[in-house]
Amino acid sequence: PLSIVQAVLEGSQLGLMLGNKLGHAYLVPRRDKKANNTLKCQLLIGYRGFIALAHRTGKVSSIYPAIVHGGDQFSLKLGTGRQLVHVPVLDPAKRGEWIGAYAVVEFRDGRTDFEWMTRQEIENVKQCSESASEAWSPWRRFEDEMIKKSPIRRMAKRLCLSSEDMTLVEAAVRDEYREMGVKKTQTAIPAIRELQRSLPAVGSNGHGNKGPKPAIREPRR
Repeated sequence: PLSIVQAVLEGSQLGLMLGNKLGHAYLVPRRDKKANNTLKCQLLIGYRGFIALAHRTGKVSSIYPAIVHGGDQFSLKLGTGRQLVHVPVLDPAKRGEWIGAYAVVEFRDGRTDFEWMTRQEIENVKQCSESASEAWSPWRRFEDEMIKKSPIRRMAKRLCLSSEDMTLVEAAVRDEYREMGVKKTQTAIPAIRELQRSLPAVGSNGHGNKGPKPAIREPRR
């Protein structure tokens, strides 16, 4: 089917390996409610896929997610002196229910950053997924993977702000729109690229080869 070809091509363009070997991306069914609930194939990027794309920017030395449980030692400080400390309990039976998840990134210039999401925030993301209630939904089959993916995908949309590093941001936006069943993203990204080519170049002396890229808006939940 055409949907499978399109999904495979998109994965190839991103340079992500499909399947379980590396866990970069997967082909998953989705019901098209506007086409009599016809099953179609879509590309689902795993959290390891976002890690791979982040490393390819050349600015990231390490990026990883983790799930926090009620029995873990965990402290969070936000504001100007942001800090996250997590010491997990090694015995799974003593960890308790999960209460949230985070992603930490270390940049090559020595900076660090993190994205924390509460359980309720991640549950809200799950509720926005059109396939969350399906038996084959990744939210039901690979819940831990999807929990870890949520803070990484959110972080990916703000990690790389230069015009050269938009592949990661675009991949995150596409993946989120697909999960929510928003189809406009399939034509929105190429349109943005065409607009970028037509923008006048601006440099320090008024000339140059690169201009600013328009911002990609996050979908409203």
